[in-house]
Order: sequence, then C-alpha cells, then structure tokens
Amino acid sequence: MNHTLLLSPTCIKRSLKWPSRSPDLTPCDFFLWTSKPTNIKTQVYSAPMNKLCELRDRIENTFQQMPQAMVDRVIDSYDRRLRKCEKLNGGHVEAY
Repeated sequence: MNHTLLLSPTCIKRSLKWPSRSPDLTPCDFFLWTSKPTNIKTQVYSAPMNKLCELRDRIENTFQQMPQAMVDRVIDSYDRRLRKCEKLNGGHVEAY
C-alpha cells in the first residue's frame, strides 16, 4: 500500500526557517552514523547482510558492546557542542 500525505495549500506556502548548514549536535548526527571506525555505522555495515533481522541484531550487539567510557565521552562532547553552537549564535559546529 502506498502512503501519501495530503497538505493544505496554507501548509505548503508556509516556510520553515532552517539554516542551510545547521549544526549536527545530537549524538545520532555526530557519533552513531558517521563513517569513523569507532562509530556504529562502520561496525554495523562491516559485512554484507541479507535479512532485516541481521541488521537489527548487529545494531543491538554493537550497542551492547559499546564501552560506558565511550558513551560518557559522547555525552560530554554533546555538552561542548551545545556551548560552541551558542557561542557561534547557532552557526555550524565543525568536528569537535
């Protein structure tokens, strides 16, 4: 079954102000799915998969093996990114 979204003309005409290079502040943006060797994406997709359940299992296993110290560093980095973004008046936060 196809899913469609019906939008009213008013909704379509309304513009959402969003910076073109908005900062990647959340851990999902800057840690989990980037391509660095220590990140989830690299570990999950290290070998081909044929089934959705394999993908789910790999994601779960990778999260379970993540050291608490790494999680703590990510949380600390998130706080630093927020402060940096505030200093830049909402500007783009480079790799931090």
